[in-house]
Amino acid sequence: MIPDAILRPITVTPGPSGLIFVELPYSHERVQKIKTISGRKWNDHRHCWAIPRTIRTIDRLKALFSGDQIILDPELFKKKSKPVGWQPAIRVAPGPASDLLRTFKDVLVQEAYSPHTIKIYTFHTRRFLKALKNTPTDIQPQDIKYYLQHLQTKDKAAETYTRQAIRALKALCRLALHKPPEFVHEAFPPREKNSTSLS
Repeated sequence: MIPDAILRPITVTPGPSGLIFVELPYSHERVQKIKTISGRKWNDHRHCWAIPRTIRTIDRLKALFSGDQIILDPELFKKKSKPVGWQPAIRVAPGPASDLLRTFKDVLVQEAYSPHTIKIYTFHTRRFLKALKNTPTDIQPQDIKYYLQHLQTKDKAAETYTRQAIRALKALCRLALHKPPEFVHEAFPPREKNSTSLS
């Protein structure tokens, strides 16, 4: 006799902050499969799995459970309305910069950063790479210092925005570019208290 859990469908619905919920009727084999998805987490409150909401992840989910019945909520494929103040996404041309951005995002997922943090870090990194004159392999500390200074003096960026950019670029240097501590210290000199000065 086939266990009831195997007969019940897998249900996939939208979740908050770039996540989707996967209600997975239990079997050891199913649990082992979903654990192969990067960024997955067990949600104790809803008693289901939460995974990143991307087309790639949904395709991966369908491939893993191709022999099971999967019910996908239509809301997953609806385009979100653009909020007030929306601006087109910043694009990075194909090449070393886009490869680095992709690598950085993959590492953030592997390191279990939240989808919200990944979105913020990749946004700031994309903007930095778009402004960068050197190739990613030739990034120097002064490139980062100049970019952050430009945010403050030219773009008049808010303190919170600047702090986000600093955290994102520090993570980029450590996790994707594998820069030594000396590089990071030079690129991000200690800031004076209650000041956004980077000099």
